[in-house]
Amino acid sequence: MLKARGRRMISALGAVSAVLGTAVAYLGDRYPQHQDVMETIGGVLLIAGLGLIGYALQCIVGRP
Repeated sequence: MLKARGRRMISALGAVSAVLGTAVAYLGDRYPQHQDVMETIGGVLLIAGLGLIGYALQCIVGRP
């Protein structure tokens, strides 16, 4: 189990990653020549961010 500081760090990193991934995927429409790459990178960042947030939540709440 992580200490409180580690959980906060993981959840903050997850939130930043999710927001950054959403922004990159959204901006893909403005650059049609790089749209596929930007949407792929944005999707990976979004999924990774949600995974980190879920892991931090599991450390706080516990397993079901």
